[in-house]
This record gives sequence, C-alpha cells and structure tokens, in this order.
Amino acid sequence: MTAVGLTGVQGDVELARLSALVDAKVIGAERPAWGFANRTTIVTLVDGRRWVVQELLDPLAGRAIAQRALSLAQRLRGAGIPAPEVVKTMAGEAPGSGVPVVVTAFVPGRLGPSLLGSDRDATLLGRLMGAVHRRLADVDTDGLHLPTDWASPERLADLSRRRLDAIAGRVSAVTRAAVAGAIAEHLEVAWASLPNARPRFVHGDFAPANVIVEEDRLVGLIDFEYARLADPLLDAATFQWLTFHFHAARARASWDAFTDAAGIADDAPTRAALRRLRLLRILELVEVATRRGPAMRDRWVALLEASAGEG
Repeated sequence: MTAVGLTGVQGDVELARLSALVDAKVIGAERPAWGFANRTTIVTLVDGRRWVVQELLDPLAGRAIAQRALSLAQRLRGAGIPAPEVVKTMAGEAPGSGVPVVVTAFVPGRLGPSLLGSDRDATLLGRLMGAVHRRLADVDTDGLHLPTDWASPERLADLSRRRLDAIAGRVSAVTRAAVAGAIAEHLEVAWASLPNARPRFVHGDFAPANVIVEEDRLVGLIDFEYARLADPLLDAATFQWLTFHFHAARARASWDAFTDAAGIADDAPTRAALRRLRLLRILELVEVATRRGPAMRDRWVALLEASAGEG
C-alpha cells in the first residue's frame, strides 16, 4: 500500500492530534496515496494495533455516514461481505478534527490495483470483485437511511443537468452533448430496459483500490462513503471505467472475469446503461472535486472529457 509517513515537528503535532481524536496513543501515521474526498490516515497505536481514521470533510453527509457505519458493517458481514470492524464513530464535530469521523480496523493485504500487473492476477481481481458485486444486492438496507438521489431517475436527471450547467464553460461541445444524451437516456429508459434492475444497495465507489486481497481471497471491502440506493450496474460501471481507463493492458481479462462472476450480460442495453452511468458518476465526482480546489476540479473535468470520448 503506497502511503506517505508523517515526520518532523509537524508530524509530532499531527500524532498528538490523532491521539486525542481516537483516544489512544498514536506512535505512527501514514497518509495513503488514494482518495481525495475525505482525509484518511492509517495510524499505529503504541500497542501495535493499526486503525484507519477517516475524517469526513462534508459535515452533513459525513454525519449520516458516521451514524450508519456500525449498522452498515454488520449488514455487510451478514451478506457475506468482508467489511472492516468499526472501532468507533463520531457523528458530530470530533475533537481535534471538527468533522465527523469513522475509525475502522486496518485490514492487511494487497490493494486491488497491485493485482493488475498480470492477466492471472487481473482475472483473479475481476472474479473476486464480481462475486462481491453480486452479494451487494442482498444487503438489507432497511433503516440505514441511505442516499436516494440515484434511486430516482427524475432526481438524478435534475441533479446531473445542474452539474453539467456548472461546468458548461469548461468542457467541449462534444462532452456536453454526450453527457446531456446520457441524462436524457437515463430519464427515458430508467430501469425498464434491464431485468430486475430496481434500486438496490451499491458501494458507490467500487474501485480496485477499495478491495484488499490476501492469498487469493478478498479479505476486505473498504470505504463506503458513497454507499447509496441505485441501479446495481452503477458499481459495475465504476469498475469497468477504472480498469479500462487506468489499466488498459489488463482490463479485458479483469472485466470478462468480473461480468462472469457477477452475472452481467454482454448485450446492447447493458452496454448502454454502463456508459451512461459511468458518465453521470464522473460528472458527480467533478462536483465533489470542485470543493477541493481548481486543480482537482480540472483533473476530473479532463477525466470526464476522456470518458465522453470512449465507447
């Protein structure tokens, strides 16, 4: 796992802050090189235990995430999905942080992207994530109060139009047309073109970086900040985009294994749904990235442009 350690005077100050935050002596801390929406730190305690501290930078959404974290972890494990143990949650303004916090046990192993170096490992990753994708649909969502914007075609279309309008001057006419077309198509066909595609539990950020593998087994599915009710193909669209865009050499092997394990058909309606869900999700992430400054926003606008040009 690629991470940056905290050293020097600033590191000492941060260790003290983290110790107060988790109410335990922290002697080491690393910032993983993934994620941008929240602040994640892997801490080592004086007794050797390792925890993952997630400071949720959107106070309103973060409060809801922290409030359901424990129940969600239990529901996931009940569906046969290896979610990390939730150590503690702080739904209000956590001391020394000022934002909601979720602390989970660290799960050792290999992050998914490290398996995209060979066809054998890429196939394994696809198979493992496809099997988990199938199980996610069985998670009991009653009482979890998950976000429902993606469960309503009308609401998602309205939000997506506003997001596109907000960046209209920063994207090409080709991209605007592609995204506008995806919005119109989603509103028109919604779930009707796909069998059994009612809104269900989805991870929301179903990326290789959010799975941990040990001895050819998936031992951890992490980072549920974007969990929601949505078309179950949303997670598949995320996995497909990330593998083909960032790991093209191994994408086909991984994707074929994923769809086989997940039971996803290779037909025209499914391919169309995957494309429009991919575009609408990246559009949403442009909005998230904008809160982190112009540089992050422009990076995600470029990713949206690239995706709009892909089939």
